[in-house]
Amino acid sequence: MEKEYRLNLKIRNALLLKAIEDEGFDNPAKFAKAHGLSMQGIYNLCRLRTSLYTSDMKIRTLWAKVGEALDIDPHNLCPEANWLEPFKENSFEAEVSGEQMAKLAYMPKQESLEQTIDVSMLTDGGLMDELCNAAHANKRNRQIMRERFVEGMTLQEIGLKHNLSRDRVRQIEARGIRNLRSGENQDRLKDFLSAFD
Repeated sequence: MEKEYRLNLKIRNALLLKAIEDEGFDNPAKFAKAHGLSMQGIYNLCRLRTSLYTSDMKIRTLWAKVGEALDIDPHNLCPEANWLEPFKENSFEAEVSGEQMAKLAYMPKQESLEQTIDVSMLTDGGLMDELCNAAHANKRNRQIMRERFVEGMTLQEIGLKHNLSRDRVRQIEARGIRNLRSGENQDRLKDFLSAFD
């Protein structure tokens, strides 16, 4: 199947963006202006280009100010995977076919991306297991990644099954995704994405 479209995927900090929206701001720039914060700094936090901690293990001033403005602990505004290290790259491109693009472009807002993809492609080929092995995930974390992305279980369901909090499941998920995006796993990730042809 010929790839007719190039999709630009961007990673954003959903924890921070949701907190800003919950405060009644429809974009980070308005939030920054209302609280006298650097717009560029806020955008870097939203793009996960700034870690939570400095190299000497102190919370960065901007994260502290944002947490104070939102009355939320900064640890709850930044994914754990980015506490010590920001993303070097926070976007990537994937080529998709017209059929795949139609599924993405015309799906209802409440429908998730997982619902548009035939998950049997993952389970039959064992691609999720291969990816998790490549990411050096232990047995429990491989199982959690499979339950989350293949079986479509919620954070709450997985947490109850493994006696973990929802937040801990989210942290394991974030770490797994970060490991999958590392340089040595790029070829396997491309193979994984090509399964959706």
